[in-house]
Amino acid sequence: MEHERNHRESLIKSRLRIIKPLTNVIIRPYKAKDEEAVKEICADTGFLGRPIEEIFIDRDLFSELMVEPYLAIEPETCIVSENTENSEIVGYLLGSTKKKFSMLKNLFLLRSGVKMLFNFLRKKYANHPRTGAMIKYFIVNGLREMPRTPGGAHLHISLRRSYQDTGLVLLMLKEFEDMLRKKGIDSYYAGVFSIDRRRSEELYRRVGFKIFDKLETDLFKPEIEEEVYHMCIRRKISL
Repeated sequence: MEHERNHRESLIKSRLRIIKPLTNVIIRPYKAKDEEAVKEICADTGFLGRPIEEIFIDRDLFSELMVEPYLAIEPETCIVSENTENSEIVGYLLGSTKKKFSMLKNLFLLRSGVKMLFNFLRKKYANHPRTGAMIKYFIVNGLREMPRTPGGAHLHISLRRSYQDTGLVLLMLKEFEDMLRKKGIDSYYAGVFSIDRRRSEELYRRVGFKIFDKLETDLFKPEIEEEVYHMCIRRKISL
């Protein structure tokens, strides 16, 4: 167990040696005042690290779908990264550890889904055909192109683009794992999208994740010509 933890920390240190150094950034618990910044990051990176407006014009509804359940149901398991020089939130990790979280999350998703459909029927998105196509995709293919999940703890994580190559993701994952150990939870999973499947899978394996399930998805067509996979990745940790 101790060997696995040491291996994980050595991977983090190795990764940090070859990337630009992090300065003036702290990782701390989420606070209610961070909600606007978290939703902003979510929308700014929602399309494979790019602004969601390229494919879905309603950024407020998108960020509501993606982050609000975590912030409302289990805010104590959410953390943010803050630049202490300007108090800017530069990243977030939203986690779930409660057994009934998925059921409660579905109620939030249903509410937001109804709002999305209502807006669509009212032709709110008439001037942005790609948004209409996305809504139709969610209705017709959303569940069919969703990979299986193992259950248990999971997370949703995102960073501002200027911080995506700093190793901050690894440091936030370490913070989340320490939180899980205190709760006696020995694994967690996340949903990710992969364009270069082989390269992505190898990257996740190098930091201890395994591919639990993966399905090809048409979610980002026609913008992305290459094959895109929706993957569920899982990591076991030592207690």
